[in-house]
Amino acid sequence: MAASVGKLPSRNRPLRLLEVGSWLGNSALTWIQAADHYLPLCDGLKAELLCVDPWELQDVTLGPTSVKMNSVVEDDFAYRLFLHNVSFAPNSVRVQHFRGTAGRLLPLLRDGYYDMVYVDGSHRYDDVLEDIQHAKRLLAPGGIICGDDLELQLHQLSPEFHEIARRVMNDEEASARNFLDLNTMGIPENAPIKEFVEKGAYPPIHEGVTFAVAEAFGEVTEVLGYWLMREVAGAFKQVDISDFQYDFIPRHLRPDDQAKLLQMAKEIRVAASSIEAKRP
Repeated sequence: MAASVGKLPSRNRPLRLLEVGSWLGNSALTWIQAADHYLPLCDGLKAELLCVDPWELQDVTLGPTSVKMNSVVEDDFAYRLFLHNVSFAPNSVRVQHFRGTAGRLLPLLRDGYYDMVYVDGSHRYDDVLEDIQHAKRLLAPGGIICGDDLELQLHQLSPEFHEIARRVMNDEEASARNFLDLNTMGIPENAPIKEFVEKGAYPPIHEGVTFAVAEAFGEVTEVLGYWLMREVAGAFKQVDISDFQYDFIPRHLRPDDQAKLLQMAKEIRVAASSIEAKRP
């Protein structure tokens, strides 16, 4: 995620980054620190970050995750914690935020303004697809649209899985009820959710993200659920990540999470080197 900042074309101004879905500010802190780490100063700034989020109650029909998120909405705690977290941004990164739904606020933003748009708001299929369509309009030439929670891409799953997932993709409770069917249908042996299948637990796949990303782009570049696509001459292309620099670990992560991320970065580098070596 942080390394993709280094894949943007050079510009004679600060980076313009839009984050759709900020919640407690964890991803915002990552973008802030990445910009401060990778980018040069330009007119006293390295980047401008605009965060869009309603910081409101979630739809509990989406299951236990939404219920858990709602537990920190009381007394505006989630919003206040976000403000606290982004207050640690260095002077080189200017952070602003709009409070409201993406559907209401994104239409108000300027076309072609942002170098990177990060889509991580509502994970319902219709909402993800709408957010991506807005992101395409808002993106500057050569920019990157990216997002999170793409555990599996549509092409990795069997047609039988498609049918069931489409039926339940906006209803996590229904997904859980159909878990036995989902388990038996086309989940690749090397998929990151395979371990959940073997344990008999419902796999953390966000069907709405899977279907919306596939409809908007087809197959995308993806690393550990983080996906990205670059605009090239009016079309969207996959991003070559073989030269990604994984030398930056966000400082706000817990020490044990930093250690895990470092190990994953090493494994990604080894895998990327192996793929590159096999190319003719």
